[in-house]
Amino acid sequence: PTIDLSGTRSTVVEQVAAASRSFGFFQIVNHGIPVQVLDRMIASIRAFHELPTDVKARFYRRDAGTGVSFISNVDLFHSKAASWRDTLQVRLGPTLAELEHIPEVCRDEVVQWNLHSTTLGEQLMGLLSEGLGLDKDTIKNTTCLDARVMVGHYYPCCPQPDLTVGIASHTDPGVLTLLLQDHTGGLQIKHEGEWVDVKPVHGALVINIADILQ
Repeated sequence: PTIDLSGTRSTVVEQVAAASRSFGFFQIVNHGIPVQVLDRMIASIRAFHELPTDVKARFYRRDAGTGVSFISNVDLFHSKAASWRDTLQVRLGPTLAELEHIPEVCRDEVVQWNLHSTTLGEQLMGLLSEGLGLDKDTIKNTTCLDARVMVGHYYPCCPQPDLTVGIASHTDPGVLTLLLQDHTGGLQIKHEGEWVDVKPVHGALVINIADILQ
C-alpha cells in the first residue's frame, strides 16, 4: 500500500495501522524529506562504493567500534552461500559517529539523512502508537528510537548471477526500517505466501515493521 502522509491524521493513522497489520510494509509519499535529499543520498552512497579499492579498504572492518564499517556479506561464515553485496554502515544514534570516521564522499548526505530520518521516525512512531489505540508518544517514550543505524547496500555486477542473490530472504531485527530504493528495483516482500515485487516510486520510502515492533 502507498500512503500519503499529507492526508487527514485520522485517515493516515487508519491506513498505517491496516497496512502494518496486513502487510508489515507500506510506502509513504509526501513524508517531508525533499526528493533532492533522497537523490543525493543514493548518489553519495554509490559514489563511496565506486571509489578505488585501496580507498575503501581504509574503512573495512567487521566491528562497529568507530561507528562506521565497510563490509561484504554480513552473514559471512554463517550462510551456506554468500550474498553478493557490499555494505557501508554508519551509526546514527544515540550519537552520530565522529564525522572524521564517515567517508568524506557521503559525509554531508549522511548528516542530512540523520536529521530528516529522525524527524520522520518520530512521526511514524506517533502514527503507529495511535493505530494501536495508544497515546501518540507511547512508542517514542520507550526510547526505541535512540539506537539508529544507516546501511548503504551496493550490489556489484556478478559474473555468475545464477549462483547467488543480492541479499537472502530475512526479517529486519529492529523496530522500524526506513528503506530508500534506487530506480533499479529488486526488492520483494512476502505476502500471503507469495513474493511480491515492490516497484520503485521516485521520492517514496518503504517502511518495514521490524521484529521488535511486530
